Amino acid sequence: MTHDRLSVIAENLSALSSEASSVIERRIAHIYGLARAFAGGVLSDALRSEYAKLLEIIERPEQNSPVPEHFVRLSSRADRIALCGFIYENLGGQPAPPSAEKLLGCTQPEGEGDMPNRICYLHNYFSDKAYNVFAEALENPTVTYATDFTGVCEDVYYGRAKYCILPVESSADGMLSGFRTLVGKYELNYSLTCDIHTQDGEDFTRFALLHRGIVPPPGAASGERVFEFSASFDDGGATLGDVIDAAEAYGLKLRHVSLLPASYSGRSGMYDLAFSYEEKGLPEFIVFLSLEVPQFEALGLYTHLGGSD
Repeated sequence: MTHDRLSVIAENLSALSSEASSVIERRIAHIYGLARAFAGGVLSDALRSEYAKLLEIIERPEQNSPVPEHFVRLSSRADRIALCGFIYENLGGQPAPPSAEKLLGCTQPEGEGDMPNRICYLHNYFSDKAYNVFAEALENPTVTYATDFTGVCEDVYYGRAKYCILPVESSADGMLSGFRTLVGKYELNYSLTCDIHTQDGEDFTRFALLHRGIVPPPGAASGERVFEFSASFDDGGATLGDVIDAAEAYGLKLRHVSLLPASYSGRSGMYDLAFSYEEKGLPEFIVFLSLEVPQFEALGLYTHLGGSD
């Protein structure tokens, strides 16, 4: 191919890109108009029904398009990401849209305000080190020991302790599926995590400080902020790729994706996803999940405190 022909193709592509940018700007403006017509409100089944109607309006013109299917699918993904972001802007009325915590229903359980920061765990060398890390972030923590990991979880489940500590991941084995199953069984949520290294410094075990119900991480905690959840993906609905793209579009960064054991939820095909985030973008992502993947379950909004040797 001659240099002159390449130059012509480059000029044509540049002109088409300019035309496409204009079309995309006008398309986004119309999508914003649809979001405004959505009338805000709160996330609910009724809102999801209205959202499905908006998607029909957006996607109907594409059904008989001569454009290859994968291009249509990517365009639809971008439209839905934009639509959910605009819906969030108009959600909940004035003076401001709801926070990520409010969208996830983070509230302090009744009567817990005066409950001491009692932590239950199975006493051993590594758990002791994890306790010391977590204790730095809590006010006046106290400790109680259990004889096994089931007892650790039950102390929180039945209100005898506010928090518990479990190993949840290791550098050698990845997610520790047996412990993750306990987290699901006893309805526990992450508040803090930290990495405890072996004495040679080559491997580590990740421990979690767990609470029953999602609560904001302790105010004294400083580290990487993480949103973690589980989700499954049905045929014809949002895909794993949709979720990862949406997270990136809203400014979140993928930390890991893991396939959960069937014992966790009684079904196969469940994924665990974790993203690091700044405050901006997370509420929009939660709205996207609520409308596109309503079966998702939040594991926690937590702070990763790093490691300890």
